[in-house]
Amino acid sequence: MAVSLPMTKASLNTERQDLFKKSIAAAARVSAADVKIDDIATIIGGRRLLSESIRVDTSIVATSEAAAKTMAQTLTVDKMNAEFSKNNLSKATSLESPIFEVPKVSDSRGATFGSSCR
Repeated sequence: MAVSLPMTKASLNTERQDLFKKSIAAAARVSAADVKIDDIATIIGGRRLLSESIRVDTSIVATSEAAAKTMAQTLTVDKMNAEFSKNNLSKATSLESPIFEVPKVSDSRGATFGSSCR
């Protein structure tokens, strides 16, 4: 999943990153430990030339494929923004739909299974 936040890359410090993950976790109804910030990048240009924005790429680990599908259907930018507001973070704009990862597990033959849902 990718969202845009109206702030600088430097202002999303470690404390704010923890609040970001906590907010995403609350909106997705998972543990904050299951939320990972994959990348933070400055957005160049766009409609708001006088204000800087960042793109935050995030992944969420789901306990099962069914849980991933449920989260993919119910996690909305409105739910995220409600949680961001509770943690004094800026309102986000959705850039990419959520993708949820199901942890890979090996069977007794050594085959690995896993999936992601958009």
